[in-house]
Amino acid sequence: MTHNLLFCTAEEAKPFVPKILASEQAQGIYPYALVESSQGFQPGQPYRDQLRKDDTFNTDFIGASINDCGAWALSKENNKYLYTDTIITVDALSVEDETVTLWVYPLHQDAPFLRRDQEPEIWYPFRVHYTKLWPLLVEFLDMGRPADTYGTLFMRNEEFTDANGVFDFDKANEIILTGNGG
Repeated sequence: MTHNLLFCTAEEAKPFVPKILASEQAQGIYPYALVESSQGFQPGQPYRDQLRKDDTFNTDFIGASINDCGAWALSKENNKYLYTDTIITVDALSVEDETVTLWVYPLHQDAPFLRRDQEPEIWYPFRVHYTKLWPLLVEFLDMGRPADTYGTLFMRNEEFTDANGVFDFDKANEIILTGNGG
């Protein structure tokens, strides 16, 4: 299975990470890989895709910016077990509202699905409730990036983002299912 990279960037968010890692456990999948070391994953020591509620961990990414996390992810683009053009950050706000930020790095071939004021190869944030992260990744990004889903995500992002900056996956997905996306 290919994993999505998960970065914890705030000390106070650490207790929330096991909940995120376990969010798809009922389906028997563990789609996220916790990035702990800036040195990368060590041979013989696979990344952690699950933690017990009382597990502790250390990470080199406390206080890291999206540029730090993104550069690290992009440097792993040859790893066939990791998605490197999408990353997830867990920050101090995550603890308060149970959201995470999905960062998407559209490539040049994705440019037709971006607005005119957007450019490829820049990290774009989509803050979502952690229970909507996996559906967003699967339905919007892993399904071949069709024009209606990718276009809705980028071209109509503001329409589906509330005053708190949280993207409403359900509302956006409803529009797509009725044939009005893109």
